[in-house]
Amino acid sequence: MNVFQVLLITFIVSVEAKSTSQADNAAQPRSLKSEMYVESSVANDNICNNHEKNVAFDVILFEKKSHNESKIRKKRQAPYDNRIEYKNRPRSDQKSLVIVFDATGSMHDDLEQLRAGAKQIVTELSARDDNPIFNYILVVYRDPTVEPAFQTKNPDDLLAKLKQIQTIGGGDCAEYALTGLKVALQLALPNSLAYVFSDATAKDLAYYEEVLGLIQKKQATVNFLLTGDCDDPAGPGYQVYVKLSRASNGQVYDMNKSNVKDVLLAIRHTVNYNYAALTSVDADSAGTSNTKLNVDKSISELSVSLSGKNPRLTITDPMNETVKSGEELSLMNLKLVKIKDPVDGLWNVETEAESSHSIRLGGISDLKFDFGFSTEVPEKKSETSFQPLASVQNILSIFVIDPSCHNHSLSIKFS
Repeated sequence: MNVFQVLLITFIVSVEAKSTSQADNAAQPRSLKSEMYVESSVANDNICNNHEKNVAFDVILFEKKSHNESKIRKKRQAPYDNRIEYKNRPRSDQKSLVIVFDATGSMHDDLEQLRAGAKQIVTELSARDDNPIFNYILVVYRDPTVEPAFQTKNPDDLLAKLKQIQTIGGGDCAEYALTGLKVALQLALPNSLAYVFSDATAKDLAYYEEVLGLIQKKQATVNFLLTGDCDDPAGPGYQVYVKLSRASNGQVYDMNKSNVKDVLLAIRHTVNYNYAALTSVDADSAGTSNTKLNVDKSISELSVSLSGKNPRLTITDPMNETVKSGEELSLMNLKLVKIKDPVDGLWNVETEAESSHSIRLGGISDLKFDFGFSTEVPEKKSETSFQPLASVQNILSIFVIDPSCHNHSLSIKFS
């Protein structure tokens, strides 16, 4: 299975999860069966001459009415330029970078680490012509208040705002983490990345379903960088972090306060617009596992992240040789390895941890695609929605960029 197929399968799962009602905009589950057909053909010269063009494949979705139903109808619309910079509007591949910070009195050291890490990250991003970040969202919460969200497209303004934060208050251990995350996700762009910093569990568990709904609606990834757990990692206030991270393909990172910057910098590659989540494994108990991944030539960097108590990681390449080189971060509860220019073929990742743990395999790839739903054939991605409308005919548009100049078409039959 190559990267393109992995992305498509992930996409189909998200399509089947929910649909949005046109009348009340409420999420309604649909019972659907699907068949997938993946086709490849050499692209025409006009598309190959500009790899920054997207090709949209429109698939008509319909409910099965008889055994003799007609085939899915497909229309190909003209490619559009994904790189045009619209004033005050994000490119289709841009996202929000979201920071949700617990500013109670015990978080002073975490704040200093965040300031240093954020400065390096936003400096790197702002120097890029293909900056994947459109805006920055910062939400600061304490007990019992959550400050109004701060939004900016200027990285210097974000850094200045971080300098203004004061760590005060607190009292009881658990804090209003979900409230802060909810406020931030309501403002975030689709496909955004959120980082929650805290040394406490969550007390506002009543917001779990609402936050989960926002994650699904925005297709956001949420990572929790924790330097404390109120001595109750098995309790509901900690486990809600685990559930939200799993639902969003993020992770919970438990660390010392001196490691916050190191972890933040180690996972900054996930901000890239060409980062693709390939495989996720979540285990509720200690143990070992073997995960196989077929890496193709489109992957320029392979990353493996294992979060859990005393993690151990062994990576074997297609020649059955153990990988002993690569950028690595090794902490008491986290091990992360990045491999540049991995050989294409079947890789094996053997992991072990002494607690419940999560494994994330990802890659940097120039092969990209995006999708959207609409009731009319769209002229651009901004005219589509992330969720289909219920009880009406939907058009599913898949926008593909493939530097190898091969067009990929996807047909999904729903019944």
